[in-house]
Amino acid sequence: MLKYQWTSLTISTSSDIKILKNIVNTVKPRFGAVDTETSGLHIINDKPFVVQFGFLDEPNRRGFTFAVDFERTPSIANEALSYWTETAKSLQIYLGHNIKYDLHMLKNIGYEYKESNLSDTMFYIRYGHDALHPE
Repeated sequence: MLKYQWTSLTISTSSDIKILKNIVNTVKPRFGAVDTETSGLHIINDKPFVVQFGFLDEPNRRGFTFAVDFERTPSIANEALSYWTETAKSLQIYLGHNIKYDLHMLKNIGYEYKESNLSDTMFYIRYGHDALHPE
């Protein structure tokens, strides 16, 4: 199994956004992911308070994860997520676990994503699981 060196950053300042942009411009990721932490499970009325995203630097076996907190640093979070949403459009594959839910949450805060590069990890889990009936 390949092991990756992971770097994580909670973006809370303009300097952190510069770091994000520098890493993206250096790595030029092909694969990325997004996840939301939300106030509930209602796809229309609830909103995310934290959004996490990241990507792989495959040739160098590195991974990068970022988090933005919409409660503590809303303007910084919006700036970072706006940049990331544009970056995600250039990815070959943009993953999420139950991606439709995360897309609803992002839409609820003004980040509607309609690109065709989406995929859902739940598909791979189901596809890879032995789904044969015991009989």
